[in-house]
Amino acid sequence: QDVRFSEEKLAMSRNFANKVWNASRLILSHLDGYQETALEKLSLTLADKWILSRTQKIVAQVSGSLAAYDFGEATRSFYEFFWSDFCDWYLEMAKESLYGADLAKKQAVQNVLVYVLDQSLRLLHPFMPFISEEIWQRLPLANKPASLMIANWPTVKEELLAETAEADFNLVKQVISALRTMRSELKIAPSLKLKAVVAAKSKAALDLLKENVPLINKLAGLSELELGLNLKRPPNSAITVVKQVDIYLPLAGLVDIEKETQRLQKQFQTVEQELKKVEAKLSNAQFLSKAPAAVVAKQKAKADELKTALAKLKE
Repeated sequence: QDVRFSEEKLAMSRNFANKVWNASRLILSHLDGYQETALEKLSLTLADKWILSRTQKIVAQVSGSLAAYDFGEATRSFYEFFWSDFCDWYLEMAKESLYGADLAKKQAVQNVLVYVLDQSLRLLHPFMPFISEEIWQRLPLANKPASLMIANWPTVKEELLAETAEADFNLVKQVISALRTMRSELKIAPSLKLKAVVAAKSKAALDLLKENVPLINKLAGLSELELGLNLKRPPNSAITVVKQVDIYLPLAGLVDIEKETQRLQKQFQTVEQELKKVEAKLSNAQFLSKAPAAVVAKQKAKADELKTALAKLKE
């Protein structure tokens, strides 16, 4: 396969090598007291289950792409997993346990980090053999072979797949991402702790978010998070809508109301365009006759979600 050469791709690869090295160095520097333990014997958090499940998915994706000789897709999917899922999300959350005083939590996180890094380096080895070998030699793995070159290729562990945990954690991620985006768009300083109000549309979503309040507060930079079922919108507050929840950010003394209005109008137009695309599909007789029932049902559910989002944004 030919790959078009560009300076930008060289810079991306260099930055990714730095990311792999720095993430690994952080993990290796926090393995004091590490004891290798079978993952099923650990008390795993929602975030632990999520990253372990995502790891199984990326093992399947990269292995499938290599089998099909689609090397570009193999590297793209691994890059996104390692940079976003593992470093930007899980590693950030793991720091609290690594730096904390709870020994059981620390050991659980250490084991998850070592497992995911080990699997990641094995997947990365065909593409970046030198950095992956260098780091892998430093991993405290029991009974490991002399070189990563002759270590077993990763296989999917079905028992670690957790669709429910992935769906639950994705909701927590969406809430944190939405709050971060609102802060960025409203140009509110990252150092400023904010109060947010999250109105859940179901008890299941409410219970899930309540269990993860400390995590949301830490990663979204909040001083206070008010949670409830179908809460009313506070006066003079920014609003954004994600699946299963409405998020309000009281703006008194924080932002320019006129700019916030423009932001909401832009978001309204984006959602409106997305709804038009979905409705066009659903009005296409060929799509309705040929697509599987599950696909059609998914598009109808998406249309309903977008309509609800539009109504909230208009309000």
